[in-house]
Amino acid sequence: MLRTLLPKPVESSRQAVPAVSLDDLRKQPRKKVCKCSQCGKSYSSPYDLKKHKITHMVVKPFKCDYCNKTFAQSLQLKNHVRTHTGEKPFVCSHCDKSFRQVGCLKRHQRIHTGERPFSCDQCDKSFARQEILQAHKRAHTGEKPFMCNQCDKSFIQTCDLKRHMRVHTGIRPYKCQECGMCFSRSGALNKHSKKHASGKYFRCSQCGQYFKNSVHFSMHQKLHTAETQPPLEECTHNKTKYECVTN
Repeated sequence: MLRTLLPKPVESSRQAVPAVSLDDLRKQPRKKVCKCSQCGKSYSSPYDLKKHKITHMVVKPFKCDYCNKTFAQSLQLKNHVRTHTGEKPFVCSHCDKSFRQVGCLKRHQRIHTGERPFSCDQCDKSFARQEILQAHKRAHTGEKPFMCNQCDKSFIQTCDLKRHMRVHTGIRPYKCQECGMCFSRSGALNKHSKKHASGKYFRCSQCGQYFKNSVHFSMHQKLHTAETQPPLEECTHNKTKYECVTN
């Protein structure tokens, strides 16, 4: 009778299943099994897929009073109107930033929490945003869908293509506030600004110009010195100008 009351011993061949908290389950990204037949986007539930399919509707009954744009969902219209009013009701609890949409707030908060729910199935890297994961996967596949229309180069991400296009257009949007030099990439501007902070650039006190080396700086200063010297006197013996030495 005592044997029946006592708990049965656990077999050594069976492994204990680790406990998983509810928070851990919520953090895990849901598998996207429902695919849209019109655009190919995938969703984790039939309800989300149904909401998405409304965006493909020809009739969009929700109209913006500011710009007359139409939307398939009332929520889309509500988010759009905030671009006109400037309303940002979703405030970050870690800093003072605010956002128009709750999805944007959630993505931002991952900067503070360090959460990276999107993992690569080819390596051990994980990312805070799904679009960054998609771009990372192209590094494994070698796919470069964004092509330059000026040359034969192609790129993994649109931001890489935009930076490359500046080679053709000559646009340099990053300007140094110290000396006014412009750069096509933010990294080049940061590197340039560090030289200002470390004192590697020589600045002329008279005109404010900067020089990368001391030789050019010295040559430039001699020009200012020549400008401040008195004009050459005209000799009465001939018509050439030179400095006459008088006793």
